[in-house]
Amino acid sequence: MSRVLVVGFLLVGLVGGVARAGAREDQLWQAVRSHEREAIKALLAAHANPNAALPDKSTALAWAVNHQDEPSVRLLLKAGAKPDLLDIDGASPFMLACELGDPAIVADLLKAGADAKASRPDGISALALCAGISSPAVVEQVLAKGADVNAADLKGQTP
Repeated sequence: MSRVLVVGFLLVGLVGGVARAGAREDQLWQAVRSHEREAIKALLAAHANPNAALPDKSTALAWAVNHQDEPSVRLLLKAGAKPDLLDIDGASPFMLACELGDPAIVADLLKAGADAKASRPDGISALALCAGISSPAVVEQVLAKGADVNAADLKGQTP
């Protein structure tokens, strides 16, 4: 039974093109969770994959965004972390940043190529998340990158 679970978790990590890697990535996730920036730097220098995913498809970048840890977000982005990788629920680090509202993190993710027009599986757009929770500065950043003020969610609601 436990072997089936392990194989299942490995398959979940590989589906969707996101690699689930080894010890360096496990250490990277732990360093991000613990806000150990020197360890993050060292692991990225040792080629830990910043886009490797946990079984729920979350990445180190998503963890750094969730902790509102801008220095770690910048380190991960500099190492090639992708701001639009989706977790198992269809949320990306960028969408999470919009929900949490740190203007600097949102700006960093947009500069790294985050899609301002992104939306969750329920159709709620990044702009709607920003408008509902974040500061006007965050809303302005997302609008400046082309977010659609008329993008409706599955219930027909717009931001």
